[in-house]
Amino acid sequence: MISKITQANKNVSGLRFQAFNSFSNAFIAYLLIILYVLLWALLHIVPGIIAALSYSMTFYILADDPFIIPQDALKKSKSMMDGKKLKLFYLAFAFFCLHYFAYLHWV
Repeated sequence: MISKITQANKNVSGLRFQAFNSFSNAFIAYLLIILYVLLWALLHIVPGIIAALSYSMTFYILADDPFIIPQDALKKSKSMMDGKKLKLFYLAFAFFCLHYFAYLHWV
């Protein structure tokens, strides 16, 4: 979708609300992610965090290919995140620490 916006020949105002055309797929994917993460979290907290990291690219996949069904987007996200979950966890943890210390500065 970003590549579509950057092309000079396209009408940018027509692309502004294009994401709402695939709202149902995004909503179904959101519900599936919540279901899977909650089921993994029933085992313990750590598997729930790992599952959430595995499915973190689902909405980007849906935005890139609006004709993909939500189950395939979750499978593709899981395969894309193989071997990269720890890096994403470190990144999220670094931002959490940054926000926490910034908050402590103002308190």
